[in-house]
Amino acid sequence: MKEKWILLAHKNFVNRVIPINDNMFASCSNDYTVKLWKLGYKNPFKSIKFPSYIYSIALVSDEFGVQYLIASLAYDDLTKGDLLSIKLDNL
Repeated sequence: MKEKWILLAHKNFVNRVIPINDNMFASCSNDYTVKLWKLGYKNPFKSIKFPSYIYSIALVSDEFGVQYLIASLAYDDLTKGDLLSIKLDNL
């Protein structure tokens, strides 16, 4: 192991980290953001703000190979939640 990095971009709990491809990954947090990262950099290259905290994220592709990030949003009310999708193009 060459180097350990501590990435300090979120302001609350990180709920999930997922790979996007061989060089990128995404993280989601209770700070209402999803951060997109490139390996080898200590700061995210993109931050996406949501209206509530993000419980989980997943990566899916459509039949044409276009990738989408699916975010599961949670609210204080246990009966309310949303799924939102973001097209990951031009990364």
